[in-house]
Amino acid sequence: MKRPLMFVLFFLLSLSHTARSSAQTANPSNGGQPRVVNAKLETRAVQGPLESDFRALVARTPGPAWIAYAVPEVPGDRTMCCGMYSDGMAYGCGRCRRESGSDNGISISSSDSHRVNLEGGSRISILFRVRDSAVERIRVFSEDCELDAGGLPLTWLTGVRPAESVALLAGYVTGTNADDRDARRRMHGAIAAIALHADAGALESLAAPGHPDELRKQVAFWLGEARGKAGLAVLKTMAHSDPSDTVRAHVPFALSVSREPGAVDEMIRMAREDSSAHVRGQALFWLAQKAGKKAAGAITDAIENDPNTEVKKKAVFALSQMPKDDGVPKLIEVARNNRNPAVRKQAMFWLGQSNDPRALQFFEEILSH
Repeated sequence: MKRPLMFVLFFLLSLSHTARSSAQTANPSNGGQPRVVNAKLETRAVQGPLESDFRALVARTPGPAWIAYAVPEVPGDRTMCCGMYSDGMAYGCGRCRRESGSDNGISISSSDSHRVNLEGGSRISILFRVRDSAVERIRVFSEDCELDAGGLPLTWLTGVRPAESVALLAGYVTGTNADDRDARRRMHGAIAAIALHADAGALESLAAPGHPDELRKQVAFWLGEARGKAGLAVLKTMAHSDPSDTVRAHVPFALSVSREPGAVDEMIRMAREDSSAHVRGQALFWLAQKAGKKAAGAITDAIENDPNTEVKKKAVFALSQMPKDDGVPKLIEVARNNRNPAVRKQAMFWLGQSNDPRALQFFEEILSH
């Protein structure tokens, strides 16, 4: 089923892939190597445990340079590459110029215009940019994306075991200094790469209380985006029992990117039942982005029944985020009939921002009496 482009994540990627020392493009079927141009390629087989081989290689690489490998990807209908754009929408894969500064983001999208591998069998390419004998950035792309290495050396590792890849990446996630921007960027890239492995049970453990909230918020997103039913089950557990209001407030966003049928129902439950007014407000906001009859019912229910006026006002804002044919009539109804003056005022404010003829007609009616 066709799914529209949901978002474009700008992770400030740095990548390069396998190519010949010249600017020729490598054959993507050759040992699982991706399509890379403008790279000084060396292919190296992993001889021992990945982590020891990898860290030894990094230690003797002054850089700047790239180290990369491919592993099986979790089944799904996504494409991760540098997008080509028309009228603000991404279509297909553009060349990712990792060293030029002109292509600094990836699009994660799914639609009929991209490959769909629901049965598995596809691979992701994981790239590590090395400078001064240390990993500077970690990025992940679909294997069929063409990457421009900007003339830098690229060592392509073969024989990488997925479980060892997850363990290597986990080392760049745990123990991250929240005040170190570069460490946070590595952490975000490593979490994305772990989530997109075909088997990534480690992601669930990273969502558990005891890890920093910032890390667990990132994990929650990827549980919703990439991990299907298993990810939804973890998100439900977080929604019900996570002790951190900060993390629970992020769960509705993670649920909003999930394609599992039960995700909207859990967002509705959070909007009605969570003990935190802030969490209920976040659930209402992301419900509005999903729209639909279920979402509209939960939002109007919050306006009528939530005991917290601030949550009621957030619910009014959520109405303003819905498609106008759904949201404007409901805003007019709230402005006309709600018993709470602060809520009525909020509804009138957002009606004024809507530039909708029905709102103007309502204001004329009010002012003429």
